[in-house]
Amino acid sequence: MNDIVRIGEVTEVNDLERTVRVHFPDVDIVSDWLKVLKSPPYIPAKGVEQQTEIEDLHAHKIKIEPWFPDIGDFVLCIYNPGFNEDGYVIGGL
Repeated sequence: MNDIVRIGEVTEVNDLERTVRVHFPDVDIVSDWLKVLKSPPYIPAKGVEQQTEIEDLHAHKIKIEPWFPDIGDFVLCIYNPGFNEDGYVIGGL
């Protein structure tokens, strides 16, 4: 199980590909590029332009984007059996 689920620190990011490289301090290894799972944000009404609550006829448009880790974030990774095989970042810690 140690080679399937790992915790590490993000060292590089590729926003366009939704991939990151992660350093695992317990084995002092940096991963290959790992795919970051899409985590849909909370959307009250899908497909509708989102706005803040209206107070005194004052509202602002907001942009909702899925979570994506930054360099230095700690993340939980899961691998297919066999270390350094295909892996995924499933969330932040």
